[in-house]
Amino acid sequence: MQTKDRARKVGEHYDCNDLYERMLDSHMVYTCGYWMCRKLNLKPGQTVLDIGCGWGSFAKFVADKYGADLVGTTISKEQAALARDSCKGLNVEIRFEDFRDTLGEFDHIVSLGMFEHVDPKT
Repeated sequence: MQTKDRARKVGEHYDCNDLYERMLDSHMVYTCGYWMCRKLNLKPGQTVLDIGCGWGSFAKFVADKYGADLVGTTISKEQAALARDSCKGLNVEIRFEDFRDTLGEFDHIVSLGMFEHVDPKT
C-alpha cells in the first residue's frame, strides 16, 4: 500500500530541478495536458485542484490563459519551490502535501500524469 511515508520517497525522485530543467522544455512540461482546459470548459474565477502539479506549468497556464484559480499539490519540496516561483503574481497556490491531505472546494480536479505513480490500493 502507498503510505504517505512511501509517497514522500517517490517525491524525492523529483527533488532535482536542475536535471529536469535540462531534460524538459522551457515550460517544464512533463506531460501533455493543455487540452484539458477546453475539456473542462474552464471559466475565469473557477477553482481547479491539480493533484501532482509538478513544476507548475499547468497551474501557470490555467491562471494566465483562463483566469482560473489553481491549487496544486506535490510531494516534492523542490518542485513546490520552483512552481511557486514560476507562478508568482498569479492566482496559484502550490502546496507541499500529499493529495490525501488536501482540503478545499474546487470546481474541477485534475491529475496529469501523477496517478500512475500511486499504488492502486491507496
